Amino acid sequence: MKKRSRSLSGIRFEDLDRLDPAPQKADPWLRFQSEFLTLEAFGKLKSLKKLTLKKMFGGLAIYQGDLLCLVLMESPADYRYKDKVADFPIWDGVLVCTDHPHHPKLKSRIPSLINHPILPKWLYLRRNSQTFEKDCQKLTSLILKKSALVGVPKKAKKR
Repeated sequence: MKKRSRSLSGIRFEDLDRLDPAPQKADPWLRFQSEFLTLEAFGKLKSLKKLTLKKMFGGLAIYQGDLLCLVLMESPADYRYKDKVADFPIWDGVLVCTDHPHHPKLKSRIPSLINHPILPKWLYLRRNSQTFEKDCQKLTSLILKKSALVGVPKKAKKR
């Protein structure tokens, strides 16, 4: 008499050892690339071993290890936040996470950087800037070189 295989959801128990026990996570870069068009300008960062992408403030945060380096924002219609109004879209560009002492040096290297009107602790590169692509390359270069000018330590989670 032939032995019958038992199955669970269409998978035979005999086949379980052939299944991959730990499916690979989807490439986060590919997952976010269709949602955040600006991500393409930072393509060289994919080579970093400790690169992490996470949603933040409705944008996309780029971490290198424990440092929050950039937040990509793509909301071209937002000129207002609470009682503050700007004459340009305030959430359509790149937030450069850096400490105040580094602002002058970064602004001298990338003149189109400004203090963000809502988050002045960080600098802001407007997506409609004429030098946007070139400036993104400069920021990428600084991050790849692990320059102290870009990046702030991520805060510990409160429990």
